[in-house]
Amino acid sequence: MGKAGVKNDTVSKCAEVEVDAHKAVDDRECAGVNTVTNEKLGGGSGSKLESNEYAEVLATKILDRTRSVEEKTTDFMKTLENNGGKLTGLEHRIKSQDSLTRKILSDSHIKGISLEEAAEGIGDSLRYTMIISEESYANVATKSLQQLQENGYTINKVKNYWGNDIYQGVNVSLTTPDGVKMELQFHTEDSFYTKEILNHKYYEIARSESATDDEVIEATEKMIENQSHVKVPQNIEKIIIEEFYKNGKD
Repeated sequence: MGKAGVKNDTVSKCAEVEVDAHKAVDDRECAGVNTVTNEKLGGGSGSKLESNEYAEVLATKILDRTRSVEEKTTDFMKTLENNGGKLTGLEHRIKSQDSLTRKILSDSHIKGISLEEAAEGIGDSLRYTMIISEESYANVATKSLQQLQENGYTINKVKNYWGNDIYQGVNVSLTTPDGVKMELQFHTEDSFYTKEILNHKYYEIARSESATDDEVIEATEKMIENQSHVKVPQNIEKIIIEEFYKNGKD
């Protein structure tokens, strides 16, 4: 497979599982989309802004809404630690303005949708990661999902990526009781370390426009190799339970 095929496949997998959530995403640059002009922006007659300016406006609106519920949401998320897990990366729980603006531009460009549609699809302006031991992973994750539902959180989608060659973990898309979209990732120490430390540099190589064919292939192979050493938690299949789905699973 040539560079384009390898890179597109690698990056699409990483993007799908939101492997860039938390601090890594804040370092990303959105190439080739900042010069696009968006027509009919702002809803006013004859209104016209550069797309990056309008994306920033949309990002600000999302973040204003996110910040209005963050403290209450974080307080509740901390109560889930009583089940046996531990929240990590709380300093990155709110996506940065620049990162969110880039994601809106990127999603609009890649998916061929309007900036408004891209903004509406953002589901991780507020995001959390919980680390759980391999032995209690399934039970703690399942209990946490149940408590979220019992306390007014809508679980829109649960994606179990254990066994994936590029990324492993469980990603949950939710809506808070106040109607704000958020994300919760369940990891073990190994899966989190592999995502954040071992594979981050290889992911950046694989998505780089300046990387050679050999560099992309080597980076992809390194990510797969690192993930192959991550131990799959016990009873992982228990997390995929139909009662947690609102809109069905992919």
